[in-house]
Amino acid sequence: MRTWQMKLVIGHAVWHTGEFMDQIGYFDVLAPEHLYGFEDLIASQKAAHMDWPMLVWEGWAIENIQRANALGRQGASEHIEQMRPLYNKRVRMLANSGCVYTGADGMPV
Repeated sequence: MRTWQMKLVIGHAVWHTGEFMDQIGYFDVLAPEHLYGFEDLIASQKAAHMDWPMLVWEGWAIENIQRANALGRQGASEHIEQMRPLYNKRVRMLANSGCVYTGADGMPV
């Protein structure tokens, strides 16, 4: 089956190797009110920074059973827009400092 190498991977079904997770630690928490979103994008940014390949495999078929946004129909867009500047800041920090490890508190070490 075919695979494609990607520059950025956006969620639904993302698999990270144990070795990759050992190197990046925990998922990033952008703020105390961060409920959901951007984790897969930050992990993709880290993988790109570390020169890890990101692949899509056509044999990995999923059925999306999610019927609505995980944050509910109201407030999701507002939450995402509130977190977007914090995501952009985290990506700039990654590019500038190169620090890819995140501690158990969800903050970069």
